[in-house]
Amino acid sequence: MFTRRPVRLGAAVIVVLSLVAISSLVAVSAFGPASSLSNLSDPIETATHPGEASDTELAYTLVVADAETGETLLEIPVEDRDTVTLAYTHSVEKTTIEDVYVVDGTTLRMTEMRFQSHGAGLPSDESVHRDGEWFVVDRDDRYETVRVAPGAIAGHELVLERDQHGDEQDDTTEKRYDLVERSDGPVTLTIRENGGTDPVSRDSNNDEKPG
Repeated sequence: MFTRRPVRLGAAVIVVLSLVAISSLVAVSAFGPASSLSNLSDPIETATHPGEASDTELAYTLVVADAETGETLLEIPVEDRDTVTLAYTHSVEKTTIEDVYVVDGTTLRMTEMRFQSHGAGLPSDESVHRDGEWFVVDRDDRYETVRVAPGAIAGHELVLERDQHGDEQDDTTEKRYDLVERSDGPVTLTIRENGGTDPVSRDSNNDEKPG
């Protein structure tokens, strides 16, 4: 009677060890070697959806700086084909004028000048056409630097429009920046390439445009 108990205990131990071994083999076959299990807790990178790119991912920065000291007053992340508009009030006509630029690499390409009344100080020797309430002069001039003299009467504003979905949909976002509030004298507008070397100079009609 007593000699059979050790045998039964030994058999039970063997059965238990066998079950543990089988469980281990199943775990390894299902998840791979134990060293790879730590990868399951690694953070998963979240993809950015179209139209939701963060500002740090954009290729360029629009820099507004004090024209005299060079101090940076404003930095705005931009990308190619973003529209940058200088909007201000004509000192005589008291109507709105807009100088419209498009980001083109490290240059600002002026595409048009539009105004709501055709009076003194506005282009008279260029082709002007109507677009709704606007008189429009088409341009195609590139500038590495645009110089602006913000004034309280003119109320210069910088307007950035970004196309969030490319050319297929008319879905834009607009942000406005008060240049008068941010400066106490003339400023310059330039485009800086992010994460690269000094920008390569492009052919342009003028290196600097006074505003």
